[in-house]
Parts: sequence; structure tokens; C-alpha cells
Amino acid sequence: MTTAQHQDNEVRLPNVNPARLNGRVDALDGSRLHGWIWDEARPDEAITVRISCDGKVVAETKADQSRIDLRRNGIGDGKHAFSIDLDETLVAARARLVVTGISPATGAEFELRLPAADELAAEAAIAVPLARFFDKVEMLIVLNRRAQLAQKEL
Repeated sequence: MTTAQHQDNEVRLPNVNPARLNGRVDALDGSRLHGWIWDEARPDEAITVRISCDGKVVAETKADQSRIDLRRNGIGDGKHAFSIDLDETLVAARARLVVTGISPATGAEFELRLPAADELAAEAAIAVPLARFFDKVEMLIVLNRRAQLAQKEL
């Protein structure tokens, strides 16, 4: 039943919250494809990641792996990463691969762009220093909270 009948004979559709998918492919390291995807409207849901080549589904997984950088950046609880092994023929066919996220709740689809190799290399060059910076910021936040609690106790 897709509608609800109310006392005043007014027909209303149920409150449907559409999917708001967001994500990206982070890297193709050797034969391993890494990335993340989530539904901002359903942050507890694991999105299905489907990889196709020339229109044929060749691999599928769930985006349910935990990554601290996702949590730090407000991507739900951080459990929206995926990693999947590809065989050599798929790695060689990189330009023909299509990576799609699919919401199990709504069926909505979101195509994740596979960045060019030089784009991935540039991101990798800044990833480690940036991660160190965020580690230090997180440590400062923890120390600040401890200092505030100590002040309250005094």
C-alpha cells in the first residue's frame, strides 16, 4: 500500500527519505581497489559496491569497513570503506571499469569515478603528512578535554 487514508478522506503519500549517496574511489594499488561510499540519509546502512567491465558485473562487495579518516571527516561512524581485489585482466582494463554504489534501501545508484593514475599519485604524496597532522590535532583535542575536566574537578 503506497498511500494512507486519513479521517478527512485526504490521501497522503508516506514520508519517503530519498538516498543521498556520496563517495569516491581512493586508489587502485596493484590489484586492490579502495574507496568509500555512504548514504547521508541512512548513515547506518552499508552500501553495495558493484564493479562492472563492459556492462558485465565482475565483482561486488559491501562498503562496511572502518576507516579513522572517514570518522574524522564526519562520514558517519567511519564504517563506510570498501576494498576489493581485482584480477590482472580487470586491472589492465582500468579505463573500462565502472564502480557503482547501490543503496539496499532505495535502489538508488551512484557512480564512483576512478581517478587517473597521476591524480592518485598526487593524493598519495600528501596523504601521509596530512594524516600525521590530523593525528596531532586529535591528540590536542583529547588533551584539551582532559585539561577542562581537571579544571572542573578543582
